[in-house]
Amino acid sequence: KVFLTMFLPSANFTEFGDLDKDGKNEDLSTLEGKKKVMDWQINEYADRFNAAGYDNLDLVGFYWHDEVIRYDDTSLPAAIRYTADKAHEKGYIMMSCPYYLASGYYDWYNLGFDIAFNQPAYFFWNNNETAIPKTAAIAKSLGYGVEMEVEGSAVNEVEWLERYIAYLRGGVDYGYMDAVHMYYYSKPYYESCNSVSILGRQLYELNYRFLKGTLEFTYSEGDYDKVIKCAVGGSISEKLKLSAISYELCSSTKYGTLKFTTDGRFSYKPAQGFIGEDSFYVKAMISGADEVLYRITIDVGD
Repeated sequence: KVFLTMFLPSANFTEFGDLDKDGKNEDLSTLEGKKKVMDWQINEYADRFNAAGYDNLDLVGFYWHDEVIRYDDTSLPAAIRYTADKAHEKGYIMMSCPYYLASGYYDWYNLGFDIAFNQPAYFFWNNNETAIPKTAAIAKSLGYGVEMEVEGSAVNEVEWLERYIAYLRGGVDYGYMDAVHMYYYSKPYYESCNSVSILGRQLYELNYRFLKGTLEFTYSEGDYDKVIKCAVGGSISEKLKLSAISYELCSSTKYGTLKFTTDGRFSYKPAQGFIGEDSFYVKAMISGADEVLYRITIDVGD
């Protein structure tokens, strides 16, 4: 099933070309100019696609490429509605995908779109993670699907995989795992399918379970399986021996100085004169969907 992209009939183009051979350039700053260009675009797309005779591809509709509704172009909303009506006359549907809180995101149905998806934009913008529950609320109230966003960095870097996992967790927590999704973009999913790296396989396995509607996130607590020894007045540098993708320090030591990194490496120096047990807590991501809070105990003594 194929959607072809519709370009924006921008009012900036006042000499688009003479489509109807009347000796005048189509002026996209006017509604009539926009209508002529969108008529031409729909017909040209459909004619070329159908003439190609694809055996296993069906043209089902058009994707409105612009991710905002530009109300400052006063003829544009009417042009979008006109385009949708013309597409419907020919048996096609229209799709839109505005980004988080984009201008006109609330108006998709009135403009004639048949299906729409909302982009949290969390993966790219590094905006607050609350964009995900807010996007879920918008999607539920306005009848949107949700766009799942990822790039190739998630196959190789923990930070970016964790950012994508936030989308998956949002789907489980807020209900859009069972809704219709749009995915941007295809290359990381393909790469994860063929990946032999831990992160790449995690991306594939988690997304597979998400698509099947079976993804669950688990959380548990436990003690690290050994007590770490440190001499009085000395210091230690170690790496946690856990099968974890990443670590997060949740609570530091009370009786000494701790330095901790997300790959599980840490150094510790007890306070002067301290003898006894000190501890800190780390959250380990064992897989993308399983987290364990570990208590790490350090025994300071002779």
